[in-house]
Amino acid sequence: MPYDVLHIGVDSVDSLSGGCTTHFLFEALREIMRRFNDKVKLLDYPILARLNPNIPWKTRGNGAVCLRLMAQSNVISSIEELLALMLKSYTQSYHDCDPAIAILHGELHKDFLDFYEKTLRRVVALREALELAQSHDVKVVKTRSGLGLIGALAAIGSLTEGDYTFEILAYRCEEETRLLDYNSVWVMEFETWPYTFNNIDPETGRILLTPRGPDPVLYGVRGESPQVLLKASSLLKVYSKPIGYLIIRSNQGTDYHYLRVKKVREVEPYSSILLRGEVASKPKVISGGHVVFKVSDGVEELYCVAYKPSGDVRRASEKLEVGDEVEVYGGARRLLGLDALSINLEKLMILRAREKVMEMNPLCPRCRKRLKSLGRGGGYKCSRCGFKTAEATKLASRISRKEVEGIYLPPPRSMRHLAKPFRRYGLEKKGVYELEEMKLRRVLMVGR
Repeated sequence: MPYDVLHIGVDSVDSLSGGCTTHFLFEALREIMRRFNDKVKLLDYPILARLNPNIPWKTRGNGAVCLRLMAQSNVISSIEELLALMLKSYTQSYHDCDPAIAILHGELHKDFLDFYEKTLRRVVALREALELAQSHDVKVVKTRSGLGLIGALAAIGSLTEGDYTFEILAYRCEEETRLLDYNSVWVMEFETWPYTFNNIDPETGRILLTPRGPDPVLYGVRGESPQVLLKASSLLKVYSKPIGYLIIRSNQGTDYHYLRVKKVREVEPYSSILLRGEVASKPKVISGGHVVFKVSDGVEELYCVAYKPSGDVRRASEKLEVGDEVEVYGGARRLLGLDALSINLEKLMILRAREKVMEMNPLCPRCRKRLKSLGRGGGYKCSRCGFKTAEATKLASRISRKEVEGIYLPPPRSMRHLAKPFRRYGLEKKGVYELEEMKLRRVLMVGR
């Protein structure tokens, strides 16, 4: 029996009252393999694609998922019917989600890759998703308006090349409390460093791998390979046994969502951008402890806001001087009360800090002590030896500010899912990702 390639994208099945897109994928994969095990082959790890985090109407983490399969032709319609039934059942009690499943047969066209790139960085209309699905004969399953189709199609086109990471997710019964041994998380952090990331916030000691909402995720550990994540999971002590585990491949921790723009006029509302320019105004601390300054492309200026929770980004912003060369990374929003865009800073790179020029009183030629000004009458006097002069002038002193140059990131507790932490610098993966037949036990582990 011949096999067909299927790309199955899913989005917007999560709700503020429960559910999780990756958990739906876990349940769907488990059911597909239970019913069609000998007729279906995995071609990749399940995909979690985080999309533009600056979209106001996004779901909780703005993450969509994808399964890449090879299935025998005679079971494809049964798989599609199963997914439609599961989607309806999973979301029927959630009234604040707008789910959709997209199923593409065969070759992955470049249009899907381009669509994914756009959803990472800009605003995408549902109309664009519907046109893409229609032009490539994508089967669409939805229960409401199908706004989740945008993310579902983006997930299909995601992670075909470039950097990526992995995550192991453990799932719980939603009525059970998340209870992890605090010390075991620290042990895991030390034993797997630097190949896992954002497990703990070092400033507060807060555990970051357990979500706070009502969703069925017990914990999630992110890292560089499935092997290190299996080790990490084995080191964690959990007081309630997970119902199962899923290993996913993801764009988390890659910085892949930033669109490089050269001019301020190219910045669009809700886009995720990277802009190089010069600091055009003295940073100002406003109510709440946030810092505001302007950056110029040489023609136009753009407001930048470093909010207090951004930690080092905010502190570095306060030290900027007019003329410093910087790269600003973040999301574009309209400033309240002003017809102007601003960048909510997620990352700051100070490329060149200008020398600071300070004027100082001259030294006494007799005892080398700094002279004091005699005021409006002019001249200087030495308070130690009494030397006076009316001819001396102030000296210009140049002070290097090299120490402020560098990359500044927020603390892990304030980082976006897509933001690349320091420990991943130098660990990036490159090139085209080659699909391969995947053993189910490498991906899905069922507990009790």
